Amino acid sequence: MSERPELMGRGAGMGKHHGLTLEEIRASFEICERDPSMRSVSAVLRITREQLNARGELGLYPPASAIMGILGVAALAGMRFAGPELRTMLIQAAAGCGGLSIMLLYGVYSTRDVRSANVAQERAIRALAIYSLERIIAHDFRRKPLLREQDQTVRELLKTQPQSSIRTLLDFEE
Repeated sequence: MSERPELMGRGAGMGKHHGLTLEEIRASFEICERDPSMRSVSAVLRITREQLNARGELGLYPPASAIMGILGVAALAGMRFAGPELRTMLIQAAAGCGGLSIMLLYGVYSTRDVRSANVAQERAIRALAIYSLERIIAHDFRRKPLLREQDQTVRELLKTQPQSSIRTLLDFEE
């Protein structure tokens, strides 16, 4: 997997969100797979969440830029139909949305290489996490309910592979 240059980075996290390479993540997950337990499930979910956070979720910039641009255009179009008391507010809204859209577009352009690398790494991390979790839960061990953050991480992983067997982690019954 690490033959592709975009998959060689570490992310830009700091502290507990310090980025790891995919090889380091894979090695951590393999340690967890050797001891199938809820502790291992928790570790894989924690590492996954921290490493996704270390990549910065830069994939949100392009849609945010488009939304601001659309809102700015809508404010300009609304000026034709608005009364004089609303025109000032719509001009300010259009200028604000337009300025914000330009700043976001600059961010999209200037971080395009980092963003594409981070998005590729995020996909690889999700795939590694799902693979490891499926291997861990294939064993029989005492299950416990997930914490809220763990539940959210499992749900996020299921967005990429909805038919995965990790769905059973959400179906805990005492």
